[in-house]
Amino acid sequence: MRISKIRLKQIGAYDDLSIVFQRNKDPQKADIHIFSGVNGSGKSTVLYALAAGFDSTELEKRFRLSPKIDDSQIQNICSKYDICFEDQSGRSYTITNKNHHQQHASGRKNTQLLTFKNALHAKTNEFSQYRLDFAVFGYSGSRTLHSSSIASIKEIATNPLNNALNFAKSVDSNLIFQWVANTKARIAFAIQDGKQQLAKRYKEAIQRVEQAISDIVGDDVHFSFSYEPMNVTIKINNEHLEIDILPDGLKSIISWITDLFIRLERIPWADDNNILDKHFILLLDEIEIHLHPSWQRKILPVVQSLFKNAQIFIATHSPFVISSISDAWIYKFTLENGKSHLSDIVPSKAGFSYPSVLDDVFDVDEYFDVETESSFNQFYQIKNEILSGNMDHILTLKEIGQKLSQKSIELQDIVGREIRQIERITGKAIVL
Repeated sequence: MRISKIRLKQIGAYDDLSIVFQRNKDPQKADIHIFSGVNGSGKSTVLYALAAGFDSTELEKRFRLSPKIDDSQIQNICSKYDICFEDQSGRSYTITNKNHHQQHASGRKNTQLLTFKNALHAKTNEFSQYRLDFAVFGYSGSRTLHSSSIASIKEIATNPLNNALNFAKSVDSNLIFQWVANTKARIAFAIQDGKQQLAKRYKEAIQRVEQAISDIVGDDVHFSFSYEPMNVTIKINNEHLEIDILPDGLKSIISWITDLFIRLERIPWADDNNILDKHFILLLDEIEIHLHPSWQRKILPVVQSLFKNAQIFIATHSPFVISSISDAWIYKFTLENGKSHLSDIVPSKAGFSYPSVLDDVFDVDEYFDVETESSFNQFYQIKNEILSGNMDHILTLKEIGQKLSQKSIELQDIVGREIRQIERITGKAIVL
């Protein structure tokens, strides 16, 4: 199951937005769609609208409605979105907010969608009756981890889809550490009983999580479980660290990567495929928050290669995220007079420099601090006057050039090249 199209009408900053999501050309990589634009252009609104196609209970309240709309009209306005899907056989289906109705063009309902939506809010004792062909998850940049005590080894009985689409609350520290403790205990019990294959399966479950985190951060990361007292810590390059003292960026990555693997493992799937081969939709809202650029560059490549059958939508302000992958699509939103529209759809920017991405995707053509950029603007203005034959301000040009050159070797090189060009054209020597 994949999302093929969304339309939003009078929702948030959009009067009428329609997006067709093109397919990835490489079947061995996840299908990734990147939303880019200035603050207020509605990137997160698109993510929440996609999520609302599966669960409207809370997400509609997050839509930033047009200021012309009063409270009595909210339900009517929120109904003006539709999301189109394609199943594995290529049949198309549409969800609208009116009674959350979904049907095939011929009138048939999609049982996969109905099963997921029913399972999403199923009670714990009812969830096991469902068998899912796909799932949907959402994570925001505000997630983190907190130390949590473990009283005992006990089964996790909650619905694995609980809060799966509540972006800010999708991560539960208690559940993560309970899962780690349970898995470590199962490994020990299986080995004790001589069930080596079972122990191997449990080890692989936790190793998948550890490897994904390690690939992103570039360090050897493992979960460590102590029995007396029961406690989960993180071992980084053989050093044991308590959860609360971990850097925010590392807690951020551990939180949503681990939560996602736990949910995938606990869902009762309709097939017996490896969880890395499952079909699911992943909605990521600025997950690069707290992350060093070197980690921002690794998130999507790791996820794209790890979950080849996933469809991933991400809103981001990071040029490092956008330039990190190939075989993805960038959707550029532009805000004008308080209204947003989709201005361009382009292939992802792997192989492009960060200045190129800043210019082409973010419309940012300044690479230095505000003061330096202001000095350069004045420098180039005077340079143009000199090249036009006006030598009145050459002393001012020298003064600005000297101040810029004193800031850094890089600026000294730039000013030097400009001065040499002026000298070649005018035939006059300029000594700073």
